[in-house]
Amino acid sequence: WYLMSETAADEIHAVNPDARIIIMLRRPHEMLHSLHSQLVYSGDEDILDFAGALAAESERAAGRRIPRSTHAGSEAPPVECLQYKRVAAFAEQVRRYLDRFDHVHVVLHDDLKADAEAVYRGVLEFIGADSAFLPDFSVVNPNTQVKSQAARRLMQGIRFGPLRAAVPAPLRSVGRRMFEGLQAMNTETVDRPEMTPAVAAALVSHFSDDVTRLSELTGRDLSAWKAP
Repeated sequence: WYLMSETAADEIHAVNPDARIIIMLRRPHEMLHSLHSQLVYSGDEDILDFAGALAAESERAAGRRIPRSTHAGSEAPPVECLQYKRVAAFAEQVRRYLDRFDHVHVVLHDDLKADAEAVYRGVLEFIGADSAFLPDFSVVNPNTQVKSQAARRLMQGIRFGPLRAAVPAPLRSVGRRMFEGLQAMNTETVDRPEMTPAVAAALVSHFSDDVTRLSELTGRDLSAWKAP
């Protein structure tokens, strides 16, 4: 959300103009498919069909069909995240940081998949950290879904609802660990439903001009992003 925000780059620059900015970008249609799955999982999206969620963007931009999130305050994603095509319009978002900062490192998700170790070393070199240590590069964040939406709503309602304020601060960390344990019990790893070729093609076409501009801004060949 720092990337999508129209003010974050200026605000970060005001605090530290020498900040080193790392941006990782994924092919827009793939990123949005993943985002939709995550929002369904977290209870912030109630249209389970990806194509249906995309079709609802204009209504949501007008303030209609907004799901009631079970999150609250800083835990809640911005409502603009439901305007999916806005989220993945990366060119202008990246430009704001390139205009503001001298040190911007762009990582492509494609590169991470192809050679995670090389991308990792590149990031360490960018921030001036010791690149000698090598972590485990196995997949630790696969696609997930909840087993019971009712159980998720109940758990998140208790954690983020009005009763949370009544819990003494020292007990909140205990409650958080308990919540995370219950949430893990209600979670299963599954393959994400395939995006239909028609939806993929429509999204690729929609973002074609933005991808061209993004390629020019970053100096990276993104021609492969113009194919579903």
